Amino acid sequence: MDGHPDQLANAGGTFRYQFTVNQRAGLSWYHPHPHEMTGKQVFQGLAGLFIINDAEEAALNLPSGQFELP
Repeated sequence: MDGHPDQLANAGGTFRYQFTVNQRAGLSWYHPHPHEMTGKQVFQGLAGLFIINDAEEAALNLPSGQFELP
């Protein structure tokens, strides 16, 4: 789900977004979607990452925990 530009959080406000992660292991990112402002806001730091783990990835014995660098 990539969100919609009509789901706004006003200055000083909050917006709680809930979703179910339904994909294989990987690194995903989230960012705002205001009309014609996404690039500027991401450049200014309004974005983030989350790491998705699964059993298949764990079986590869890759670096994890404090050794996993996004």
